[in-house]
Amino acid sequence: MSSSATHVQRRVNALALVLMGVFFGATVRAQEMRLEGVTQMVFGDAVWTADKGYKASRNWLALACDANDCALESARLTPVRAKWQGHYDDQPTWGVELRFSRPNKSARKPIAWLRKTSRLSWLKPGPVPTYASALGGVRAAAGIGTMEIELKSPTGSVSRLVPLLRKDKGQFLLQLRSDNKRQMLIELGACEHEIDMSYLQWSGDMDGDGKTDYLIDSASSVGEPVLYVSSLANADELVGVAAVGIVTPFGGECDGGGWLESGSSDQ
Repeated sequence: MSSSATHVQRRVNALALVLMGVFFGATVRAQEMRLEGVTQMVFGDAVWTADKGYKASRNWLALACDANDCALESARLTPVRAKWQGHYDDQPTWGVELRFSRPNKSARKPIAWLRKTSRLSWLKPGPVPTYASALGGVRAAAGIGTMEIELKSPTGSVSRLVPLLRKDKGQFLLQLRSDNKRQMLIELGACEHEIDMSYLQWSGDMDGDGKTDYLIDSASSVGEPVLYVSSLANADELVGVAAVGIVTPFGGECDGGGWLESGSSDQ
């Protein structure tokens, strides 16, 4: 290779490294930003929160599933005054425990609870087209250990959820790929540094626009589940945030002992 060609190649390599740094820097900043949804979501039952603004209401829905399908079912929220104490807290903190019930309870198991809002007209009782759920199982897209998930809609559209390892930080950043686009979603396993494919809790067409939506769990004691729907996506996105779920606080500490630990012997 000539000296001029070598010089050009070095400039290209340097530019690639800079762009990689910009990409990861922007990605990490995005992960650190607080996501905000259009409506409220509670992930699990009897969840404790310090937010005492929750009131008894019938204006809720359960995303409930069995092994074959899912539906949005009418639900009632009953907040109950309760206290919670973390492992290192000297005194308990008073808040409320969010308890839900379904007046027309089916055999389906609730995955999440969503508050109805006029801003999301599709949040109403009824069956929900479902491609995968935590109760119905998901399938890997590639070999064992990749943690990738492939989803196919009835129209033949294929999407992939791909956990990307940022080795220097010991992070898994989830990327969505579909329709020749890619979009970074949330960080997985931020506390335990271990994940499995249960990060996908549900996928289907909740908003009824014919495109795929996703309920993603952070797979971490300190993370929050997020409902992404295609109808809220910006021009350069595949999905937008419909709801960010609350979970009972984590009372312990992240010891970094998982298999994604930065600097571990297998990295």
